[in-house]
Amino acid sequence: MKKIFYSILTAAALLSAASCEKFLTVTPQDTIMSETFYVSKEAIRSNTAILYTQQPWFDFTGPFMFYSGDMMAGDLYYTYSDEGQFYYNTVTSTNSYLYNGWKGLYRIVSLANSVIVDMPDAARSNNVAEADIAAAVAEAQTMRAVAYYFLTELWGEVPIIENATEIITSDDPSAIFVNKHTQESLYKFMVRDLEAAIPALPSVDLGRATKTTAMGMLAKVYLTYAAYKQSDDLYALAKDWAKKAVEEGLSSGYGLYGDFAKMFGIEGNNCMESVLAVQCQSAGYACGNARNVNLTRSKR
Repeated sequence: MKKIFYSILTAAALLSAASCEKFLTVTPQDTIMSETFYVSKEAIRSNTAILYTQQPWFDFTGPFMFYSGDMMAGDLYYTYSDEGQFYYNTVTSTNSYLYNGWKGLYRIVSLANSVIVDMPDAARSNNVAEADIAAAVAEAQTMRAVAYYFLTELWGEVPIIENATEIITSDDPSAIFVNKHTQESLYKFMVRDLEAAIPALPSVDLGRATKTTAMGMLAKVYLTYAAYKQSDDLYALAKDWAKKAVEEGLSSGYGLYGDFAKMFGIEGNNCMESVLAVQCQSAGYACGNARNVNLTRSKR
């Protein structure tokens, strides 16, 4: 009887294990998985497009960008509550706009990291061309560098996050407390991302990052890095990359827009002078340009 009982128990355990394995490997029907999403160049581009849309940038490009810029410079006058802290240069760590600005920029970092870390293997498993994979990674590297440029300029030393999954899944509970990096290491990180992105980026891609975008951003990073270090060598690199950006841009069709007044209207959207821009849409809350709404405090 004992032998029979153990045999039944073993068989039940094996069946249970088999059914569990079958259950756990079922593809969920209500979520998108990278393995089933990144099946073509078009699918990848539809995902990287979000890096340029207004919604993920909204918390930064909304009130925070001009509160921390124009208002702190004295170009805007508003003294109420959290907004007024920027005017009086008394911003506290509990300021809601400060939190939103930080959150908006790290949202872009997170989206870029997802493309850089999660996309390539999934796309390769679906036989997507290596050139298309490399181009998408380059877009994400460029936009990650842009986000980190603003983070470094506004906060100085901030954490460099390249793979949040490693932090979340770590067995060490203290892993969520990430260390800040020095400004110099942040500039070097941006330089690494942009230099890696340039070869894989296209020369022309309306509304998206191109070689000219990355070169121009690299010149800007080197210029800021040079001012931080007071380095003639870094100033020389900034000048060199600025020249390369101009030459690349002119050969790719970039140039001065004919009507300066219209350049900032609908007619000038993604014009020949626009190297990089957030792509606003009339698709719901936080998808459009928030500037007019925030600057117009009442109907009068």
